[in-house]
Amino acid sequence: MWLNQQPLDDWPRAETVQLASFWLHLITELNFGTILYYTTTGSDCWIEKLLSESNLSATTLVWSNRLHMPYLKEHQDVNMLGLVCLDIDLYQPMLNALSITLNHMREVPLVIQLCIKDSRQPNELEVIRKILKQCQDLLIPNVLLLLSDFLNTRNLYAYQMFPTFRLLSQLYSARSLLYPYKLANLHGQIIRTRPDLSQPYVFMYKDRNGNEITTGMLWRLIMGFARQLNATLELSLDPATKQVSSIKNGYFKLLQHTQNGQIDVTSSIFPMTISTKNTIAMFSFPVAISSWCTMLPVERRLTPSEAIRGVFESPWMWIYISIIYSRGINGCMDGVR
Repeated sequence: MWLNQQPLDDWPRAETVQLASFWLHLITELNFGTILYYTTTGSDCWIEKLLSESNLSATTLVWSNRLHMPYLKEHQDVNMLGLVCLDIDLYQPMLNALSITLNHMREVPLVIQLCIKDSRQPNELEVIRKILKQCQDLLIPNVLLLLSDFLNTRNLYAYQMFPTFRLLSQLYSARSLLYPYKLANLHGQIIRTRPDLSQPYVFMYKDRNGNEITTGMLWRLIMGFARQLNATLELSLDPATKQVSSIKNGYFKLLQHTQNGQIDVTSSIFPMTISTKNTIAMFSFPVAISSWCTMLPVERRLTPSEAIRGVFESPWMWIYISIIYSRGINGCMDGVR
């Protein structure tokens, strides 16, 4: 649905300059190529003026139906900015619908203006807290929330995602970082994973003390990923249970566990080999590049002399040679007799 854009000529010059400055800041920081504008019939937000022809520099998608939202991942990438005119009386269903249309790409940055039709709305700060908390629950991390008086007050609202939810506010300035990278430090947040036990990528064994050990090339990658984010990696199953044998049936089990929220990431290479066109959008790593494992470091090739020398450095080889030699000597002695 396309909306008629309102000109900026009827705005006070100071607010027009402030709006243009804010828009330029968004373009410079995000460098987006597509705009998603989401509103409902009857809502009135000045944020719509950002779509005016004088400011427009990107492809624009406009949607005003809160009940039927398109799934964008199949047709769009994350190089997008979302502008949302959020009706304060409908914020819960609107955010739920927005999470559906941005499913598998919820890291898209959003600028949300709160549309308050009743000026007697009590405790705005508490409403802001509830809205941003729902954004956290829906795994929508990059949110800026503005009120209708933003161009005068310059108040911005956001939230801290890790380790726990916390409401944040700041005064807007040209030097403000609007969308800091929230996954740079998870402050020990638990990342739940579950392997498919496809050896040698991931496998389990018991050490001499009877402790279950998980290791393998892919497991080390997942551990490095968690360490880089300052997160705690948690194996979400008991290796002694029958869950292990069910996981071996394939990555479809892991996909199901991820979709129902039992785990956060999977330790599997199957998506790169058996994913279909309909499921590729669900993954956050390049499943289309099935040979990515060739980029992993490998040991250098050994010359024949190095290989033979390495074999004879093993004490077990000398024991084996001694056994063969002793049997040969005994055979010769029996022949002499």
